[in-house]
Amino acid sequence: HNTDGRKLELPNAQYMKEFQSYKTEWKVVDNIQTEPTVKKTKLSDFEVMDLDGEDLTEEFLSEEGYTLMIVAHELKYDSEMATMVIQDTTYLTDTIMVFELETKEETQQIVRSISSIVPSDQRYVKYNWDIDYIDKYKNIIRPLADKALSNGVKVKAVMGGADEDIVRSFKNVTGLDIEFYKADDILLKTIVRSNPGVVLWNNGKIIYKWHYKKVPTFDTMASQYIR
Repeated sequence: HNTDGRKLELPNAQYMKEFQSYKTEWKVVDNIQTEPTVKKTKLSDFEVMDLDGEDLTEEFLSEEGYTLMIVAHELKYDSEMATMVIQDTTYLTDTIMVFELETKEETQQIVRSISSIVPSDQRYVKYNWDIDYIDKYKNIIRPLADKALSNGVKVKAVMGGADEDIVRSFKNVTGLDIEFYKADDILLKTIVRSNPGVVLWNNGKIIYKWHYKKVPTFDTMASQYIR
């Protein structure tokens, strides 16, 4: 308002352009915030990375066609340091001359032989997976993923708190041979609270999502949601 009580409302862009003319007689009393043009949704903060931490959100959301996303906001395991015995092998490399009777020529060859084999201890992180949790993947998720892949539907897993070593161990125990990504665990829980959960995407949009207890067979899913 100005000194004589008059009030004036201006768009911010116009005020910033003309503010010099309002400096002496006018005073800003309020800055009205309007609703954003694009409303905030669960996907507004969606961010997915590969296991090295590279942001792949844009590629993920621009994926064409149908994609099944397996969601796990928390992988259930505990870990401990363990020791395994490996065989350290030492090799000897020698050079010999070979005489060819037919060509009357000598050729040089390198021969490699074992010098010694010595057992040694190697420390590593051992992951002890929750049996009931792994069974959900073996009995529900993997059959669904295998059927989807065989029908041309992409399948990707997005995990909370995952790294390359954990995922390698997880793939070994579940038999899931799919692409793995990582994301914030709270965000994943917001998208689907089930652990694991299944989300069907099409062209970057969520079509449907299921708790693992209610996920249908792929044939049922395809007949109802995949066109």
